[in-house]
Amino acid sequence: MIPNFRVEYNALPESARAEYVLRFSLRYYPVLTLDQTDFEERFPEQWQKLLERQSMTPRPSGSVHPVLERLLAAQSWVCPILQKSGDAAFYSPCDDRIVLPRQEQFHDLEAFYSTMLHEMSHSTGSASRPPFGRAVDGGLRP
Repeated sequence: MIPNFRVEYNALPESARAEYVLRFSLRYYPVLTLDQTDFEERFPEQWQKLLERQSMTPRPSGSVHPVLERLLAAQSWVCPILQKSGDAAFYSPCDDRIVLPRQEQFHDLEAFYSTMLHEMSHSTGSASRPPFGRAVDGGLRP
C-alpha cells in the first residue's frame, strides 16, 4: 500500500504540524507505447507472443510479389527498409532508411507494395546517390 502522507499529516496535532514544511512538486512520467521503444529488437520472442496474442493475421490478402519479397529479405535496396508496427511510412534522409508499417497492418499486399515502392522512390533522391538524386530546389541534378 502506498502511504498517504497528507492523511498522516492531517492526523497530527497542530503543535506537531509546525515541525513540518509542506512542499508540493509536480511530477510527470513519460508514457510510451511499445512501438515507440526498442522492445521489438531487444526481445523478439516476447514481441512475437504479443502479436500472436493480439491475433494479427500473418499476412494480408493478395498475391505475393516474389521479387519485392526477395528484395526485402535480402535488404538489397539502396538503403535499409525497416518494418515496424505503426501508422506511418516514410523515407528518412538523415538516417538514409525507409520505415514502413508491418505487412500485417495493411488491408492487402497491393497497398503494402505500393507504399513500399513509393517510399523507395523517395530514397533515390538522396544526395549520396547522385545519378538518381534531385537537387535541393526540386530540379534534377545534371
